[in-house]
Amino acid sequence: MRPWGFVSLAYGIVWGVIVVYFLSLKRRYKSAQAELDALGSAEATERNGKK
Repeated sequence: MRPWGFVSLAYGIVWGVIVVYFLSLKRRYKSAQAELDALGSAEATERNGKK
């Protein structure tokens, strides 16, 4: 492999890691948002039950 081939491989690996990181970040954000929505709806239900 020529020197520029190694550079291209390195850039490909770096961008692949960045894409995987953003995909996992998106999944974690959706999970946290779902948990927050569940807590909010549970709190609203609790408020309505006490009144």
